Amino acid sequence: MTKIGKHSESISRIAWVDYMKAFSIMAVVLNHTHLTAEVKAYVYLICLPAFFFTAGIFTHPQRSFKSFAVHQTKRLLVPYLLWSGILWLIWLLVARKYGNYTEATLSWWYPLKGMLLGKSDFQAYSPLWFLCCLMSVEWMYYFIYKIPQKWLRWLVILFSGTIGCLLSCWQQNWIWEISAALIILPLYGLGAEYGKKIQEKAKTYGIPSLALILFLSLIGVWIGAKYNAGIGLHDSYIGKPYVYYPSIVAVIGMWGAISLLLDRYFGSAHILSFIGQNTLFILCAHIPVFGIIKGIAILCHLSLDFFETGLGCLCLWAGSFVILLPAAYIVNRYLPWTVGKKKLNP
Repeated sequence: MTKIGKHSESISRIAWVDYMKAFSIMAVVLNHTHLTAEVKAYVYLICLPAFFFTAGIFTHPQRSFKSFAVHQTKRLLVPYLLWSGILWLIWLLVARKYGNYTEATLSWWYPLKGMLLGKSDFQAYSPLWFLCCLMSVEWMYYFIYKIPQKWLRWLVILFSGTIGCLLSCWQQNWIWEISAALIILPLYGLGAEYGKKIQEKAKTYGIPSLALILFLSLIGVWIGAKYNAGIGLHDSYIGKPYVYYPSIVAVIGMWGAISLLLDRYFGSAHILSFIGQNTLFILCAHIPVFGIIKGIAILCHLSLDFFETGLGCLCLWAGSFVILLPAAYIVNRYLPWTVGKKKLNP
């Protein structure tokens, strides 16, 4: 039991939700390797929706304004500013001089502007635009939740999503990823408004139902990647909205079905649970870890061109988790505030 503001809330882990987050962050890390455009279209599509959906499930918009603001600051804003600063220093001192991040004409202060504005297109070495987007989404929903009628809340949510789609068509990318937040707000709202019902319903699904959901979801993901490629939520661009929204719901169905099958019929998966509980750290740290792995490759006289092959991408991906997971344990134990936590997860 943990106290939040004047209220106390029971916080318990849900294994299949942790699995969904684990699969998603694994896809995020893979997406940042040198995949081909065809493969990246699939990987990018499947790596983000579960984060917003599960964040919606566990939102607590009934908090007082002060409690909500403090919680958001500790959980997201402090880690965002801290890790953005760390990544900027790594870029300034090392990365801009080597490899794909060489930016000889980019002023030293320019990425700091992107950090303060929360805009990915200003940042040279940071995947943390996601935290800006999540913060914006959660602040939006906090105020929308004050509307007592659910139907009116949904009207506002869908109107916001429509505005986000128009901004996508106009290729507008607002500060603090507000335009991307408007786009993804309906998915977050789905988790927030119906999360408890979805959790209860999930307990009743048998293997045939989950297999059918998985099959239909895979078709939806295939359609989304094949006929709406080139999307980039970080750029507030989603291509065809009538394809994008069904495809991200399909992603939720896919990861949900796989995770429920794994949890219910194949036993616990402690490594997956640990990954799912440490997605923020993995998001923040995996890019520098790529650099460490490539540095080791250079010392071993291995050409960096290897990491642009399919096998090289998989080695980079797997090697990063070999480093990240022990590091996540150390951070949780000794520096939990850097990832928005209070204590080590059990």
